[in-house]
Amino acid sequence: RAFFHLKQLSVLAVIPFIFINAVLPVVCGCIYIKYYESNPSLAIQKIGENMMLFIPLFSPWLSIFAAKEYLEGEGNELLFIKQKYKYGDLLLPFLLCFVDIFVLVSVISSVFPSLRLLSVWILIVCVFMFNFSYLIMFAFSSVTAAIMVHLLYFVANLSLSAKVNIFPIYF
Repeated sequence: RAFFHLKQLSVLAVIPFIFINAVLPVVCGCIYIKYYESNPSLAIQKIGENMMLFIPLFSPWLSIFAAKEYLEGEGNELLFIKQKYKYGDLLLPFLLCFVDIFVLVSVISSVFPSLRLLSVWILIVCVFMFNFSYLIMFAFSSVTAAIMVHLLYFVANLSLSAKVNIFPIYF
């Protein structure tokens, strides 16, 4: 079943992998090249900030769009006959993305040992964002609501984290 969830996503399934494996390392490399000459610790800090901002944003991506069939598809009431909440079916796409994130975070923390604690924190935030999205999806029975709340949480954290740390399990 999980294979069919990923197959129905088509292009949406590759977006987080492209971003996590191609775009983010290029951005981190450019930051490192730009700031390393003047201040190496600032370069490492900026890399950690970018990882903390963008990795949790894409961590529940596959699960959110795979849940669309359960919540908004035609005949979705037939999917709820045996078990209403399909946590296991949505957990597999998340674990696929989580393993990819784990590999990237492991490589970056081995290159920059000072980012090891932040790497563990990123993995915890990814699990939090998946569960938070799952809660919103099934509380409101809408994938759109989950995406909107997920993005609002991200934007609010982005704009307010420099002033006050009021968001749980983020920054």
